[in-house]
Amino acid sequence: QEKISAILEQKRISEDEMTVASDVQRVIFPDLSQTAPHRCAVFHRPFSKVSGDYFDVFPLAGGRTGFLIADVSGHGVPAALLTMLVKQVFRQYAHDCTDPAELFRKINTEVCAVLHDYRSTIYFTSFYAVLSPDGTLSWCKAGHLEQYRIRGADGAISRLTSDGIIVGIETDVNSMYKTESAPVGKGDTLVLLTDGILEACSPSGEAYGEPRFADALRRYAALDTAGLTEALSSELASFIAGLDRLKDDA
Repeated sequence: QEKISAILEQKRISEDEMTVASDVQRVIFPDLSQTAPHRCAVFHRPFSKVSGDYFDVFPLAGGRTGFLIADVSGHGVPAALLTMLVKQVFRQYAHDCTDPAELFRKINTEVCAVLHDYRSTIYFTSFYAVLSPDGTLSWCKAGHLEQYRIRGADGAISRLTSDGIIVGIETDVNSMYKTESAPVGKGDTLVLLTDGILEACSPSGEAYGEPRFADALRRYAALDTAGLTEALSSELASFIAGLDRLKDDA
């Protein structure tokens, strides 16, 4: 009975610590009500009480805006701690780097140095884009999924492709990061996601997948930011049909 009581007490302490960690991590996420003139909305579901996924929207010099999404390896507290490092290094270097690829080169060098002893197990994928006042969107992805742009004029959907490798593995791959650019128009929508949505499974074990997600984007392309986010999250909820959680952070 004493051993059982000790186990239960340790379980209670661990759960309390996870709750505190969740509350602390919540502070690092941006307040999307403060992103004017851009209208932003988010769907975020951690695998556990803390998340290895991170997103950010922040102002830059010259009226530019940075848009970031990152997916840290693993789950739980180690992944959540790395999201804090992700926020720190992006906020530290983004103001001095106008080129997203150059930003990733600096961040990869920094993260590799910090995580030198854990390179094979702790790393993250990411997508970072900068929107300039002249309507130019520049972006680079680091081992991350291709992201989407919905054109406001006609609802056409395109993928934002670029080269880049996972952050935190090796520094001799810095030359692989490449920036791509394209003009965007008023009413265009940038859709950023991690693989937690695509890997979500139905009760029968079928993955939601990229084709199904892209099809949903086409059907809801005319909605505003909040409406699109709500429609996509509702469709995902119907697909997993009452399962209590996803297989990964999303």
